[in-house]
Amino acid sequence: MNELPNEDFFDTVPDWVCEVEDNAGAETNGKLSICAEAGVQHAWLVDTVWKTVLAHALGPGVRWAPPAIYRGHGCVRIEPFGAIEIDLGTLWTP
Repeated sequence: MNELPNEDFFDTVPDWVCEVEDNAGAETNGKLSICAEAGVQHAWLVDTVWKTVLAHALGPGVRWAPPAIYRGHGCVRIEPFGAIEIDLGTLWTP
């Protein structure tokens, strides 16, 4: 999206979404289903209590492939931002 529209909503599907929670709950599965149906290609679930990132990628048949799991500290590259090194420790710092 090159510029923000002057409307109350967007009809453009994002390539990536991220949800940050402490102890991701059951409602997350419903949100992931909605994202898959809309065509979102990547969804990250960041859990600040367990210090994990679950990186989901949309697979064939509008289904999420098993997530890549990143834990703890250290530097990682996570799609769709594989060109950028992310220090996981910065996610857990209060």
